[in-house]
Amino acid sequence: MATIPEVVADIVGTHHLPLRHELERLDILIDHLVVAYPRSGLVALHREYHQFKNEIILHIDHEEAELFPLCIELEDALCGRISWSSRESTSIIRFASHGHSENEAMLQRIIYQAKVVEGGLSDEDVMIVRVGLQSLAGDLVIHSAKEGEILFPAAIFSEELLRARHVKPSDDSAGE
Repeated sequence: MATIPEVVADIVGTHHLPLRHELERLDILIDHLVVAYPRSGLVALHREYHQFKNEIILHIDHEEAELFPLCIELEDALCGRISWSSRESTSIIRFASHGHSENEAMLQRIIYQAKVVEGGLSDEDVMIVRVGLQSLAGDLVIHSAKEGEILFPAAIFSEELLRARHVKPSDDSAGE
């Protein structure tokens, strides 16, 4: 029975902030490995990881700057704390959901690449990177579920209730 602001705070504090830190930690390790072993497998892993990191940072920045404030605004308007701006949330929620799917798929490809590299290179840092990537993947599943199964439905429901409040009877139904 958490409020939308409570769910948002949980997602940011439990998932976004640790994700940002883990991305930086893995970035350092992967950058070190590609310098130490400039092999094609590591170069590809490095390139894919940096693309993933950039994409997911853009994704969570977008959520924090656009989506989460919109979700909070919907609850505030529903509770009468602010007036409703009639902003449509469905497309921004769809965009975020699509980003989750793409990021999770990209991360699975990177984990596979790390396993291949680990099989051909005996450096504990490669294993640490693979385990870190797998941990990220597990957290992304929980993170996506909180947004997709709790936050997004709550925001959509709030928007539907607000729209229902603002629907005016049409001229056709007024005469019946």
